[in-house]
Amino acid sequence: MTLPYDEKKKVFTFENGVEIKVSKPSAVAAEGVKSRLTQDDPEPLPPMTFSEEKQRDEPNPNDPDYQSRLVAWSSRTGMRVNEVLLLTGTSAGKIPDDIYKPDSDQLDIWLEALGLGLPDDASVHVRYLAWLKYYAATDTEFTELSTEVVKLGGVTEEDIRQAEETFRSRVIGATNSSSPAE
Repeated sequence: MTLPYDEKKKVFTFENGVEIKVSKPSAVAAEGVKSRLTQDDPEPLPPMTFSEEKQRDEPNPNDPDYQSRLVAWSSRTGMRVNEVLLLTGTSAGKIPDDIYKPDSDQLDIWLEALGLGLPDDASVHVRYLAWLKYYAATDTEFTELSTEVVKLGGVTEEDIRQAEETFRSRVIGATNSSSPAE
């Protein structure tokens, strides 16, 4: 599925009629968040195993526990950076009358029913992101929007492909299958 995207106006239109304006996101903010995340939650290191052949300890990147930790860490870090790009590179445009608005009490009730309730003091930005991820967009729409925002942030499809290949080569047999809920 390819979303209707007006490149001139930089507006995505979801199936439900919601329009999302897209602009260049803040790469500085994304890099700052990534730096903070890696300080607070460093990339896991592979365990060391003794190599009989070389008679020394060597990293074992194929260890299943390490692979699981690396996939989880990459997912957490990638998701948070993607959220920063979405917060700094999108805004709500036209929202049809039959769709809850990000500041709607009905959205709170809907999210609570899903077990995704927001704190009472959630900022407008937290509410917007929850609305976008869990309510306004389908999985496919959210993915296409995220991809466009990442591209506008200066990351090319080639960069994404190379990152995916690097990640796959480091974590043999693992996939990153996380996706937002509708």
